[in-house]
Amino acid sequence: MDDNVIGDIREDKRIFERKDFNSILRFKSEKTDKNGEGIARNISASGMSFITKQKIRPRQALELWIGVPDGRNPVHKTAEVVWAKENLVNTYEAGVKFDSVGLMELSRIFKDLQGVD
Repeated sequence: MDDNVIGDIREDKRIFERKDFNSILRFKSEKTDKNGEGIARNISASGMSFITKQKIRPRQALELWIGVPDGRNPVHKTAEVVWAKENLVNTYEAGVKFDSVGLMELSRIFKDLQGVD
């Protein structure tokens, strides 16, 4: 296991297919009340991964605002960090599991991703 990985990412337990998704997101740590920004990498109905310059830790509760290309308000979700790792140049990559499956909430995102592999 990579020494920089924090949390367990050895077994893929995903139920929903992930789609590549590149969008700006904002987040707030519910424990520390600190704000951050990141770039989404991929998304599913149950979670997503993203890159950020803010330090992220597993089991951290986050409030997320995910940008959608349709120009309307961002999609709002709450999630828990499942895994995190530090990359080069003080950037972090994290995977989060949404607190609730968001098929309806995320339908705007998935509509935009139709036909994109």
